[in-house]
Amino acid sequence: MTTGSLESGEFAAVPSQLGTSRFGRPLHVIPRVTSTNDVARSLAEDGAGEGTAVLALEQSGGRGRLGRSWASPAGGLYLSVILRPSLPVLLWPVLSLAAAVGSAEGIEAAAGMPVKLKWPNDLLVDARKVGGILLDSGAGFAVAGIGINVGASPGTLPEGAVSIDVALAPLARAVLQHLESAI
Repeated sequence: MTTGSLESGEFAAVPSQLGTSRFGRPLHVIPRVTSTNDVARSLAEDGAGEGTAVLALEQSGGRGRLGRSWASPAGGLYLSVILRPSLPVLLWPVLSLAAAVGSAEGIEAAAGMPVKLKWPNDLLVDARKVGGILLDSGAGFAVAGIGINVGASPGTLPEGAVSIDVALAPLARAVLQHLESAI
């Protein structure tokens, strides 16, 4: 199975096939960004609604927890979703766990392989990191950022990381569907 590219038009039908009521509506697909979380944060600050999503196939400045760099080679799935939680702010950290559960279930549905969670935000396949979650927040919103290694050559990933071989559009759909169910 091959991974997709934006040029192939693979993502054109994603919104109409989502099966979600909020997540991925709208879906902003951008070939390359500094960070999908930065784009989503800007949209949230401008009033974008819950479920607005930003999807990219490459990030030049992806980041993880504690400001760590996140390797974001071309062809991966980098997705951020705006949340407008009704929970008290003190409980917002549970959103990161819910995003991890939804992402793991989405990978399992699209790729047919078991995914385990490693506290607090890692997604593991065969005990190696396939993805991660980053929760950012601002006044009245949170952004759940998800990075999943897809179709990457072993030499392009950090030690201890792994990539999956799955078509990107079905993976994006499955992750958005399961995220909406989990959050």
